Amino acid sequence: VEYNSYCYLYVGGARTWISADDYCQRLGAQLASTHSSAVDVFLQSFLVPPALFGLSSPGVWLGLVRTEKDTWKWTDLTPVDYTSWGGSVADAERQCLKLDSVGWSLFDCALPLPFV
Repeated sequence: VEYNSYCYLYVGGARTWISADDYCQRLGAQLASTHSSAVDVFLQSFLVPPALFGLSSPGVWLGLVRTEKDTWKWTDLTPVDYTSWGGSVADAERQCLKLDSVGWSLFDCALPLPFV
């Protein structure tokens, strides 16, 4: 799907963050980065509607990863010039970003999620 001159692909097959990142790189792409609330809203459109399962959507992996204690990096190397934290960022065990209906939150990189 094209949005703001970028192409996005939703992959519903859940993978760990590292596996999702590898998958994108094999396609010559990167996990999605977001630099505005408008892009967040667009990316949230990929979330599975909770009404289909009677549960909340688990969210999707995006391409932001913590590289050090308080240092973040997008896999596409664009600057981290916007944030939308909906959950805690203090958990040192959780290093990878997921987007859900609340906003951004840290999630265990080893747990599988769909991704964009």
